[in-house]
Amino acid sequence: MSRGYLTNPNFQYTVTCQCPKSAGVCVGGDDGDTGQSEEASEEEVDAGDFKDGCLGAHNTHRADHSARPLTWCEKCAEFAQRHCDTLAARGDGRMTHSTRRSRIWDGKPHGENLAYMTGATCPMVVDYWYDEKDNYIRYKWNPVRNFRHGDFGHFTQEVWKSTTGVGCGQTGNYVCCVYEPSGNRLSTLQFRRNVET
Repeated sequence: MSRGYLTNPNFQYTVTCQCPKSAGVCVGGDDGDTGQSEEASEEEVDAGDFKDGCLGAHNTHRADHSARPLTWCEKCAEFAQRHCDTLAARGDGRMTHSTRRSRIWDGKPHGENLAYMTGATCPMVVDYWYDEKDNYIRYKWNPVRNFRHGDFGHFTQEVWKSTTGVGCGQTGNYVCCVYEPSGNRLSTLQFRRNVET
């Protein structure tokens, strides 16, 4: 697959990330009448589908690398959604990661993967990040030295074994996933322990 394009021409898109790679809404109710409109119910279903799609895509890939399934992190999802909203409000199509400092809470640093993709769905974006696997295999002999230029940080964060939770958000063409705790610790030993190829 060439960088920036899916093989399916119905989903052409460009994903660019001119930054160092990643540092590392479940809605329910009872069956009774809640007084909510039919439109609100559709939004609840969409939110559940989004969550399930994001989580399912991550965990499918993680299973191929002996990494435990992630659980949904609501706080991560809320952060990711706010960041997508901020990027979309700028209206310039640029991707800028949130600051590392803003992604520290509960005493843990959180990782972030970010994409801008026309016609995006969360599983499409997660699959795109996963396609960096071949880049990692090429540079895994020294991932720390090659981290900034190896173009594999999205993949390694996705399958990082010690990461336990993820939450994602989407606004328009922006998709952001935040990981708890962060992967991509810049230590060759940590990469060897946490990324199984």
